Amino acid sequence: MRSLKWIKYAFLYLMVLAFVLPMLFTFISSFKNNNEIFSAPFSLPKIWRFENWQIAWSSAGMSRYLLNSFGLAIGSVALILIVASMVAYEISRFNFRINKPLLSFFLMGMMIPMHAIIVPISWIIGNLDLKNNIGALMLLYIAFAMPFTTAVLANFMRAIPVEIEEAAVLDGASKFAIYRRVILPMSGPALSTVAIFNFLSVWNDVMFPLLFINDPSMKTVALGLLNFSGEHGTDYGPMMAAISITISVPFILYIFFQERIENGIAAGAIKG
Repeated sequence: MRSLKWIKYAFLYLMVLAFVLPMLFTFISSFKNNNEIFSAPFSLPKIWRFENWQIAWSSAGMSRYLLNSFGLAIGSVALILIVASMVAYEISRFNFRINKPLLSFFLMGMMIPMHAIIVPISWIIGNLDLKNNIGALMLLYIAFAMPFTTAVLANFMRAIPVEIEEAAVLDGASKFAIYRRVILPMSGPALSTVAIFNFLSVWNDVMFPLLFINDPSMKTVALGLLNFSGEHGTDYGPMMAAISITISVPFILYIFFQERIENGIAAGAIKG
């Protein structure tokens, strides 16, 4: 048993190193020039080039791309939570003929990979002239997030005691009032969990913006990183600074909401 414990800890330490070392390498490289990065990739820079961050933030337009990604991610997540929570409420709290088939329909959506339908989506976006349209991009994110989000919320809401709703009905509350004042507050852990997962999914996505955003002023941070690669080479110092800026947002988000994410996942598993 003691040897098994040591093996477990050794594996966990290796996993930590596998995640931390690339981030540390990226951060240190953001203060170097190309020669230092290739000649001494794991050493500290001889001269700390803070101008790389200035180039990444202002000259390369990462500040603008950061705001674009924030707006897109927050807007998409808000709409996903509103739509998915309403659907999950109907599926989990009301008995009707297509209740279970409807939930199965959403679960089937989790088995369809994004790449399998990218051609018809591109055809639709092109024919409807919806390129460079943030609203259309949000609709795509909502559609792909609905299966996972609905399944998690429906599973959580199903475990909420019916007696609480019955008490609210006796007080004269309507279905919408019960949903807004009872179900949503009690589903807080599940809502926060799916909100963070969906935020990270939208934030890190590069495929949809790459296909449907041509306007430079509407680019996201994922597309902004492509600005550092040109036909005459790549300036890796500013690019590493831009990558550090990009990954800092999900990193900080997880640090602040780590406990909430874990509690939401654990609560969903127990209630399921």
